[in-house]
Order: sequence, then structure tokens, then C-alpha cells
Amino acid sequence: SLYPGACSLVYQHLMQIVTECLIGWNTKTQTGRVGVLGKPLAWSRTDEEQARKTLHAHWQIWIEHFNDCRETLFSDDEEERKKARDTF
Repeated sequence: SLYPGACSLVYQHLMQIVTECLIGWNTKTQTGRVGVLGKPLAWSRTDEEQARKTLHAHWQIWIEHFNDCRETLFSDDEEERKKARDTF
């Protein structure tokens, strides 16, 4: 790109939209609300640039009740798995 600084600003704005709208994290109060994955308890993001000068992010997101969801969705009990699919 001829303007890497401008690309970086656009990328940061997009990451802010993803953080607030999709993940559900309020950056001002540092609290979560229900987003597309559930309610975030915490998150971490690492931004990288490839040799082609393309920016991308790696996310780690801690979601409230995620372990309960995972354990019941992969339970050995068929009835418990069905209940989990209906609940989560």
C-alpha cells in the first residue's frame, strides 16, 4: 500500500468495531455484554503484519459459562447433549 499509516488506522477502527459490537466488550468500563460468542469475561488480541503488509489479529476470548457449554455438548449422555443444544 502507498499509505500504510492510513491502512493501520482503518484496521484499528475495524478492530474496535469487532471488539465492541461482535465480541460485546465495553472498552470504557472494561466489562462485557452478550456478543456473538456469549458474554466475554476477558480478551486478548495480538496484531501481526505478514510480509505482504496485510494486518491480521489473533484473539483469545474468555466466555462466561463456556466450560459448562462444552462439557454438556460433548457429554456421553444423549439427553444431556440434546438439552445443551436447546439451552446454548
